[in-house]
Amino acid sequence: MLAPLTSAYMRAVKPGEQAELYRELFQTVLERVHRSYPRDVDVPALIAEALKTIEPLEPQSGEPADVFSKSINAALAWLDPHSYYLDPQEQTSELSALEGVSGGGVPVLSWSMEGEVLVLRLAKFTGAVSVAMEKAIAEAAAVRQPRGVVLDLRGNLGGAFRPAVRTADAFLAGGEIASMRGRNVAGWRTWQADPAELLGGVPMVVLIDGGTASASELVAAALQENGRATVMGQKSFGKGSVQAIVPLGAGKGALYLTTALFHGPSGRSVQLAGVGPDVELIATPENRAWEWRREADRAHALPGTDEPPPPKARVDESRCAAPRQQGGRRKEEGGISSQAKVDPALACALVFLDAGGIDAFLTALDAVTQTNADTYR
Repeated sequence: MLAPLTSAYMRAVKPGEQAELYRELFQTVLERVHRSYPRDVDVPALIAEALKTIEPLEPQSGEPADVFSKSINAALAWLDPHSYYLDPQEQTSELSALEGVSGGGVPVLSWSMEGEVLVLRLAKFTGAVSVAMEKAIAEAAAVRQPRGVVLDLRGNLGGAFRPAVRTADAFLAGGEIASMRGRNVAGWRTWQADPAELLGGVPMVVLIDGGTASASELVAAALQENGRATVMGQKSFGKGSVQAIVPLGAGKGALYLTTALFHGPSGRSVQLAGVGPDVELIATPENRAWEWRREADRAHALPGTDEPPPPKARVDESRCAAPRQQGGRRKEEGGISSQAKVDPALACALVFLDAGGIDAFLTALDAVTQTNADTYR
């Protein structure tokens, strides 16, 4: 079955030790894919995709490593949008990024106090998240004990699986966090929350949007489905697949390969469908101009499951600044901050936490709408 591919490869590349090394590596790659991919793989079709990049090449014209990488990546892209080959250098860089040891860049986590509400903004899930989370909460509590918390996962495209599990666990005192399901049922795993909980009993909102993906969707689903947080925003990206770095041998690189799908406590996968908000925030015109390209829009995306439940309420986010402004309170007493003024979704989260629930939140917005209408009569 592999002979047409390896023959075409050896014809197209410059001869030598490198050519022999990568010729043998084709077999290793196909074995790893067949063993680890979460669905049955059509191997002949996979080989056909790789051949499409090799057959047009002139005889003995290509560099062995380059031709191998391009042909394997073409085949893996046919499986799904998230699987690809890593050369040895890329493998090292990817491992460092997942462990959170890469230098520079945007901080993993930032925080601020909006009145008595702690706002935690998570940019990505790496090995450094748990320590950063505990430090941020301790620093905030030293200033003022939070009476509400907003976990902002907007634009968080994910990261490593286990740091996401630990993040959800930090805000749960029990219950299932997530399960990981591959092709082999014997290898399925489930994660349960331990009794320790940060900010236990403190009301919580999770903000999501179309850029909330993968590991951040795991966190949002876990907190929502366990009843720990109210999710506000727009439906998330819909990437419910899990990738692992699968080594191919010393000095031969690795595959960054889809190996499983994760499911929330309810058993529903977010693949394609995403996490649905409890309160859908209809974006302001300036924010609506930016539309995220979701998993369902990508070529060869893995199939998904049922759509999430519909939102319990839909609110135009531009309405949310007025209730906190009307109270006339200073920022340190819970009044609207400059950040909330330019961030309508955050303003909605703060109003919601002030109100204490969906019904009271909607009542507060309706009251302001009526007051404004009376003012202009």
